[in-house]
Amino acid sequence: MKQMYDIQRELAAQEIEMIVGNVRVLMTANQEIKKFEIDGVPNEDARRAIGEAIKKSQKVAAEKMTVISKAMGM
Repeated sequence: MKQMYDIQRELAAQEIEMIVGNVRVLMTANQEIKKFEIDGVPNEDARRAIGEAIKKSQKVAAEKMTVISKAMGM
């Protein structure tokens, strides 16, 4: 259990930055959007929308994996 928490902390601390054209995204390795900027101007609505979309997709994926795991007897 401790190892899992250590990995979660590491993922939350590691930041990834992507710049494409005039768009900059800064997120953690656990997929939390920290910053979303267009032309150097923060866009909080877009940051929140992207963050919520990521959370929803993670939930859907987890639900599908649970179904698959049960079907495989895991």
